[in-house]
Amino acid sequence: MNGPLRLSAGLYAVFGILLLLEGVWIVVGRSGFAVATHWAELHPSEGVPLPVLAGAGFLVLAWGLLRRYRWAWLVAFTWALIWVIPGVALLGLLLFHPVGAVWAHSHHVETGLAILSVPCLVANLVILSLPTVRRAFGEQGGAGREAVS
Repeated sequence: MNGPLRLSAGLYAVFGILLLLEGVWIVVGRSGFAVATHWAELHPSEGVPLPVLAGAGFLVLAWGLLRRYRWAWLVAFTWALIWVIPGVALLGLLLFHPVGAVWAHSHHVETGLAILSVPCLVANLVILSLPTVRRAFGEQGGAGREAVS
């Protein structure tokens, strides 16, 4: 059971790192680097880019999954369930729709991040749905587990 759970936590950590990289890409675009300027224009120009905060949140989520916190399973499963269908649809548009293909051709980094992020969500939905993983978060007591009343 530890294998699938570690894989799930690792995939959420990868997702968090990809979001952190997106945030760095926004900062690079704000500094005037021509390739990243278009992506930076899609985000607010002040403050810390939201993907940096979201990336840090996903790293905390990965930590929570490894510690077998129930809140982490609930958040991770819900997040994957909510975003897997739009993510797959968006990836399909990027890869197969003419307008999406043109955008993808001119935005290599962003397309690469999307291509890496969507499989992370799909794999997590499958892993977190496994009976052995669900059972591990349903056990009472033990280190790192919250009691449910």
